[in-house]
Amino acid sequence: MVMLSAQMILLLYSSLTSALALFCIISPSKIVSQGSLQLMRDAMQLHDWPFDDTALVPVGLVLLVLSLHHFALYVRNDVQLARALAPWRFLLDTAVCVYAYAGTTAPEVANGVVFGLAFGDMIVQYWIFSTVREESKITVVDT
Repeated sequence: MVMLSAQMILLLYSSLTSALALFCIISPSKIVSQGSLQLMRDAMQLHDWPFDDTALVPVGLVLLVLSLHHFALYVRNDVQLARALAPWRFLLDTAVCVYAYAGTTAPEVANGVVFGLAFGDMIVQYWIFSTVREESKITVVDT
């Protein structure tokens, strides 16, 4: 049973990443001091963000591009492309999470912000893939 359509997930994720990107650009200290990131960082014994807060501006620009990418998929109604890209993005995010947690002790990579962003994107990519797959099963059964 699909609770949200893949189109709505793309729009929701586009809105979320654009808001996160604007916070990274305009007020990066709010991102670094976010309670959920601190909780995840402390629970997994990761490092603090080792740079000045303004170093999140390039991350914000990358998130803005990702937001535009998901918004373009939403506008074009191209959920099959999202389904094709989701497993690759999931594997990339899994690799970043594993590398940040177990692969290195360098604070540039093994910190709560990098892990939190990769983990959140990994969850959403799985959600997109499974929803599009479920929608395609429903469409095949209905016809």
